[in-house]
Amino acid sequence: LEQANGTYFTWLADDDFLHREALGRAAVALRAHPSARSLLPYYHFVQKFADGDRTAAGGGPAFSLPAADFLDQYWKGVHPIAGCYGFFRTPYLRSKGGIRQLGSGFSPYSDNMLSVEEARAPEVLVLPFHGVFIRRHEGSISSVSTDLEAYRSAQRDYLGICSEVLTLPHLRMHSVRLQRLVKRVCLYDFFSVLQRSEHFSGHDILLAWRRLVPSPMDFPGFLLGNWQTAKVCVRLALARWKMRFRDKQLKVA
Repeated sequence: LEQANGTYFTWLADDDFLHREALGRAAVALRAHPSARSLLPYYHFVQKFADGDRTAAGGGPAFSLPAADFLDQYWKGVHPIAGCYGFFRTPYLRSKGGIRQLGSGFSPYSDNMLSVEEARAPEVLVLPFHGVFIRRHEGSISSVSTDLEAYRSAQRDYLGICSEVLTLPHLRMHSVRLQRLVKRVCLYDFFSVLQRSEHFSGHDILLAWRRLVPSPMDFPGFLLGNWQTAKVCVRLALARWKMRFRDKQLKVA
């Protein structure tokens, strides 16, 4: 980013690739919206680099969403967007500091942070074209990591940025509802990491609840509003029960 001298900038990981029409469609969209600071395209998960995967992109022309609607739909998973694959005006992105470190580990949520910060503007420009293909494989750290501290510390920083964004005048009236959505996402992610870990404890679960859920009365709302979170919580509770039962058997033996 420091060396870039083009009008726009984006990233691409070494295990991902762009649809052959991605740059062309982005250029058309940005020319049609000359005042836009960024353009956020859709991504699509694939298993391998294959021509068939490159052709099924679909989508339509770019459109602008009010910032509150964008965040609502983004945290509900309506728009498959990763901020690091957005197209940004280079000076603007450089002034933001690019992708910033979150937490003390491998910095999950840094790409999400870029998407959220675009809601500082009253409207967000979205390209509903699956122009970025993200290859899923066993080496993907976000799929296999059990580093609870990396997620705990990154979520603390990420939620702090989200809270700051939601205090802006055009988002303030939606702040409570949107904060519940982003905390639900973080809760689901944290429980997913706990589920992958073989060394989680009841203390870890309690810390997650206390940090993300303001009061015990709010917790049912989180589960009822997101069946995936509820499913992970049930699996986690069963796994924890099995571990305790196994430990008791070992002690008896």
